Amino acid sequence: HTPVIPLYLSLLGAKVGHGCMLTFPQGCHDYSTLSIGNEVIFGSPVYIVPPAYTESDQEKGHKVTSIGTRVACTNHVVIEQGAQIQDTCTIGDMTTVDASRVCEAGCTVVG
Repeated sequence: HTPVIPLYLSLLGAKVGHGCMLTFPQGCHDYSTLSIGNEVIFGSPVYIVPPAYTESDQEKGHKVTSIGTRVACTNHVVIEQGAQIQDTCTIGDMTTVDASRVCEAGCTVVG
């Protein structure tokens, strides 16, 4: 965790809030579709990957991955591009959040 990573992600086009403790997200191809709220914590590593299902060329790369405020993504978390994680969620170790999922505010997702 370093204060340089949020700045670097911002330079790559991501929207990153204040007070984040992030490791560099692996696998993301389009940082302009990444939105991270305030006080978010990433364990090591966090992967942000294209969805596992096939999309038409028109839909590729246009889905925003939204991670709300005060979210904790622990270790070995996989987030598919387009997933919506609302405020104060906890994403447990070795968990995949697929692109069609909306994690409601305050929920804990494991497995």
